[in-house]
Amino acid sequence: MIKMFSAFTEEVDDVEFAVSDVLKKLNIEGGLKKNTIGILYCYPDFIGSGVVKALCAQLPFDVIGFTSMSFSAPGIMTTIGLIVSVLTSDDVYFTAGISPSVTEDMPRALGEVYDRVVRCAKIPASFPKKPAMLMTFPPFLSGIVGGDEFVTCLDGLSDGIPIFGAQPVSNQPGSSNSRVIYNGEAYKSSLCLAAFYGDVNPIFACVSVLEENMLKPVATVTGSDKSVLLSINGISAEEYVVSVGLAKKDKLDSLISTPFVAEGEDGSKLTRTCICGDGKGGLVLSGNIPVGSKLGFTSMGPADIVKSTGDKLREVMRTAAGKNILVYSCAARGWLLDMNNMAEHEAVSDIIGDKALYQMTYAGGEIFPQQLSGDKIVNHFQNDTVIICIL
Repeated sequence: MIKMFSAFTEEVDDVEFAVSDVLKKLNIEGGLKKNTIGILYCYPDFIGSGVVKALCAQLPFDVIGFTSMSFSAPGIMTTIGLIVSVLTSDDVYFTAGISPSVTEDMPRALGEVYDRVVRCAKIPASFPKKPAMLMTFPPFLSGIVGGDEFVTCLDGLSDGIPIFGAQPVSNQPGSSNSRVIYNGEAYKSSLCLAAFYGDVNPIFACVSVLEENMLKPVATVTGSDKSVLLSINGISAEEYVVSVGLAKKDKLDSLISTPFVAEGEDGSKLTRTCICGDGKGGLVLSGNIPVGSKLGFTSMGPADIVKSTGDKLREVMRTAAGKNILVYSCAARGWLLDMNNMAEHEAVSDIIGDKALYQMTYAGGEIFPQQLSGDKIVNHFQNDTVIICIL
């Protein structure tokens, strides 16, 4: 069993006050079990001011996390703030680590942190040697290393262990000041990894788009290069989306409100955000779509975002009452909410209420273990989704 509790502060300039504010609200004295890990999310300014480093120095356990743009938990809802959630247990053991920079040799960097957190970790004899799940926060490095590459590499290292996590996001164009956090230090190009061992049986859920909003026809991906969609149905991707009325030739950025949904041969589904055109007839996506995938499109507006999140949470709450719930929503969903940018947080708060402990934040990309037929787990990198882990 895992116990979770959270605290937050909106004080960014007065480091001493901010730290004491969080510690007072956490009240960890006498509240910790044998094994503990902290998950911290913050607006980027809390790193530069020194609050993150000073706070983590006062916490007697590993802290993992990342930058984001808004946060919520029971009794907490804030934008320019910092929130830390504590997971503590007698029968679940946690390990965590940070990788070297992934920009030069990503497989080697991930292999090193995987060795420290899993293969070479000193796990007490009373716990199984194989983690029940992994949690990871990869860096946001658009155009350098894609989210799919991180997931594919970790999937190969972990041999079927479910992987749940998210990329950071920030308030700057292109998330240029997004950071991954490990024990008070902030990293631009490193991946944070944690493993959960023992008596934990996570339940995962994911929602992307409303099925009733899917647009016809369904097409086939005929050319792609990693995150650049080159051709659809044998013609350039740009020509295709213009020909079927999804966008105008000079306004491809409008496609951010039209998620692309691809279905692979194994039945797994990928949702992708279209960022822009590449100037050569291709479309730049926030993730890969394999050639041969069946491709559908959907419209997504503020009401659709809130409804899809609410529908999935109501379904989840049939089994999640009294448990801990981690929620990551794609930043694109938050941006599309525009002036009502806390509406998704409000829906989560209204539906969960006091039935469970939870925390929610926005992500630059989501990592979700999808269960296919039988017990097979496929770890996927996603966009435009809400992913949920029940602990």
